Amino acid sequence: MSRPDIIFIKSDDHAARAASAHGEIFKAMLEKLDAKQADIGDVPEHDSAAA
Repeated sequence: MSRPDIIFIKSDDHAARAASAHGEIFKAMLEKLDAKQADIGDVPEHDSAAA
């Protein structure tokens, strides 16, 4: 008996949710970096509000 081929389809909805989650993680990282730089008196070289 042969095993049927299995096809995995990644939906666009899943990709959109993943991209959104990654964007939120990136924004949180920038906020933490900005706070750390402010603590040591450094000026951020990026605009985290634009991210």
